[in-house]
Amino acid sequence: MGEYIQYEKYSGMKDYAGSLEDIVKKEREKGNKIVLTYGIFDILHLGHAIFLNKIKEKYSGSLFVNVANDARVKYRKGPQKPINSSYNRALLLSKVEMVDYVTVYPEEKSSPAWKLASIIKPDYMIQSWPWTKEAKKELKSLLNYVPKLIRSHQHFPGTHSSKQIRKMIKNYVEDLLVQKKSKSEINPEDSDLIQSFRELSKKSRSYENVLSLISMALKIKNKLAISFSDLDPFITELTENYTSQKPLSSV
Repeated sequence: MGEYIQYEKYSGMKDYAGSLEDIVKKEREKGNKIVLTYGIFDILHLGHAIFLNKIKEKYSGSLFVNVANDARVKYRKGPQKPINSSYNRALLLSKVEMVDYVTVYPEEKSSPAWKLASIIKPDYMIQSWPWTKEAKKELKSLLNYVPKLIRSHQHFPGTHSSKQIRKMIKNYVEDLLVQKKSKSEINPEDSDLIQSFRELSKKSRSYENVLSLISMALKIKNKLAISFSDLDPFITELTENYTSQKPLSSV
């Protein structure tokens, strides 16, 4: 298991950075390389475990994981994210066997993991998306050197956090429908609409299917006497992903 280096337990940035530098010094004295990766890790899943295990096996050393703070996640993903707080995400990651140290760098929006890198001076920096020329240039200006920059895919079929969140929302809606049915019968027309929504949710997200999903979700939300506040993020995500392609005026 790893150790959660919690910023809030220190008197300020100087004390926090000093503690990290001491940890890195001790690890290097043991002959360990410093490996840094980072991400949101909102809902920990098999894809994350495979990703972290692959890093630990291939780039043996002391593995630091920076968890994106809540402000950073909201800035990148929208106000409905994250599902779990940075404290909970970091504490859970610290219990994972292949992780040595977990941090939540307090910088709100601007590349907090890279600011952490300027303190711990990693030998390797690993992320699941491509490294750009601009990123390499910015890192060099920040660190005065460029670590070995590795891309390691984090994807594992069916495990992406967004897919799991959508599934949970869908299951929640279905649970509400069961509760509604126990109080009063749903008429056949509404029942057919609900069944069509369930079946279409399982199909590929083509533009036409997304339009139909949004339309059905809104009809279900408006026709039944249930507050579907948790359905809003699902609809919002669908519209945000596809408004750049075609207008949604037909919905």
